[in-house]
Amino acid sequence: ATPPLRGDKPVETKATTAGILTFTGDAIAQSRSDSEKYDLKRGLTFLTFGAIYTGTLQHFWFEYLNNNISHWGVKLGVWGEPAVKAEWWRFYDLPSRLLAKMAASSSHIHILAPPSDAALAGAKVVVNQFGAVPFIYMPLFFAMTGALAQLGPVESLNRAKPLYFPLLQRNYLFWLPTQFFQFLVLPPDFQIPFLCCASLCWTVILS
Repeated sequence: ATPPLRGDKPVETKATTAGILTFTGDAIAQSRSDSEKYDLKRGLTFLTFGAIYTGTLQHFWFEYLNNNISHWGVKLGVWGEPAVKAEWWRFYDLPSRLLAKMAASSSHIHILAPPSDAALAGAKVVVNQFGAVPFIYMPLFFAMTGALAQLGPVESLNRAKPLYFPLLQRNYLFWLPTQFFQFLVLPPDFQIPFLCCASLCWTVILS
């Protein structure tokens, strides 16, 4: 059977699904607000962001994380070789080489046992939530919402300053446990469908 949201065009399908669910989440949030008029422009902003970031960028990013995180741990000396070696050439990708070079200067490197599923899931959450989210997700969110609101770069930056850290804190409260479940329990083909559904709830919180 074909996994959900995979098919012949997985990226397009995931982008469309993520956009629609993000749009729906914002519509739910707007219906619960004090404003009587629906803000279509805001809804389209969330739709665009969901399609680009959640459905498209994260499709490729999570695929990369799932395929490489265990090898990063080996290169950094965090743990030993995975129990099953596959696609040996991934040991020689650029991020792994750069991380290994940085780790080589440390005198506190310990090779542990092969990583458990929970350790791998936790490592993926840490890389995503403390790497991609503050430095890619958040800037992209404020840039896109600012641009679609016809704000200039300086206006968008000024708008983001008081919102950045409160929003990041809310992000961690929601997404740290959610994504740990995602990476620990779900097969890769089901992760973006799950994320799309979780993002609907997150959009209600975000809005």
